[in-house]
Amino acid sequence: MASTGRAGDRSKSLILSILGGLVNIPFLLYILYSIFPGLMLFVRIPLLLPDNITLLSIFYFILGIIYCTSATLLSFPKKIVSPIYTQFVSFALLYSYLLVQMYEGRISGSLLLFNASIILVLILSLSLAFGLAQTPLLRFLVGVDGSRDDLNIRSFIVNARLDSLSSLFQQLEVAKALNIRGSRRLDSGAIYEIESPPNRVKRILILKDPDYEGRTQIALAQYKISYFAIERMKEDESLLTVRPLELSLQHAGFEVIESVKATIAEEVLSRESLKAAEPALVSWDSLEGYKKTTLISLSAIILILFLMWYFVQISLIYFYLLLSLLGSSLLLFFIQFGLKKPPC
Repeated sequence: MASTGRAGDRSKSLILSILGGLVNIPFLLYILYSIFPGLMLFVRIPLLLPDNITLLSIFYFILGIIYCTSATLLSFPKKIVSPIYTQFVSFALLYSYLLVQMYEGRISGSLLLFNASIILVLILSLSLAFGLAQTPLLRFLVGVDGSRDDLNIRSFIVNARLDSLSSLFQQLEVAKALNIRGSRRLDSGAIYEIESPPNRVKRILILKDPDYEGRTQIALAQYKISYFAIERMKEDESLLTVRPLELSLQHAGFEVIESVKATIAEEVLSRESLKAAEPALVSWDSLEGYKKTTLISLSAIILILFLMWYFVQISLIYFYLLLSLLGSSLLLFFIQFGLKKPPC
């Protein structure tokens, strides 16, 4: 069943990436036309978009971010739709389309090879540049993939008081054995960060047992973190930290009770470890009424401006001026209300 679910997630990501690539193609084609109009004479396209390459590039960049962010956050379970993948789809489809157009336009021989080579370099460079620029922003906005099942997590109940365990972890030999590099106090416990390679995360949480006076819950969470996902470690690798922890507790003379069910410490540490998977964006439901009204109004005004520019043909200078003012207002709104505030 698990393999079927993963196959379904991959198929869904592939479909969303293809759709994103199709959305990108008109803008990418116009940008290519603006850079090298002479080379694109064999492609007949209506000039529906501004021919200003700076404006086109901004539209293209923002459109890709909006699509990938929306597709990622609206998929259940969350599955990252990477701009690199959508850009690759755009590159492959657009390049194939242009080759067919050149062939049907009876361009052949060395001229076809020359045109195809230049277009290949241009489209590939544009796709890579936009994809690499969009990817870090997308990761910041949506977080990474990850769930409770992607963590190597163990929990114990120790027959000792919380302050006794805190003193144990502060001892130099124990801190060295566990590679503790820092700690953070909680209301009824503490989290200890374990020294590990850059793509590995290891944490120990000690928490006062709410059910039994004089007992402490311990949870140990470990996982690998790639650019877009949290992943489980191999069991033999995770044991390299579990074993020293067990030995330290035994040498201190503490009675360790294996937990049959998930402890509160395990749940708390799971939530703490999965914060990297949380998006930086606030949800629509969490916005207050006036904020929703402001966002809808700004978006509607920008849409009306586009319609006026296209149908009424207002002056391009006024259009750019109004668009920049409203775009700045929308950006300020997003920075102020659209991102989660860090905890104080």
